[in-house]
Amino acid sequence: STIATHIGELLQQGKPVDISRFVTPPIQEEMTGLFKEKGLLRLGPIVEAMQGRAGYEQAHIIRGFLISQGEDKATPDGNAPSSP
Repeated sequence: STIATHIGELLQQGKPVDISRFVTPPIQEEMTGLFKEKGLLRLGPIVEAMQGRAGYEQAHIIRGFLISQGEDKATPDGNAPSSP
């Protein structure tokens, strides 16, 4: 939704947002792991992997949160960079 997109953008800008009001902690943890595995560029693979437990709204918020935490180093192919 537009609201979730705006919340994600606010997070990316470093604005304080309590994401637990929008995404439960277990979903936060699962989506964070998926984003770290699959990268931050595309939401579709994350939402698909959640198999109905969370949607694009939650994915926008979690991605915004991860970017605000410095987790924005996804490669152009959508995968998280490998560690040296």
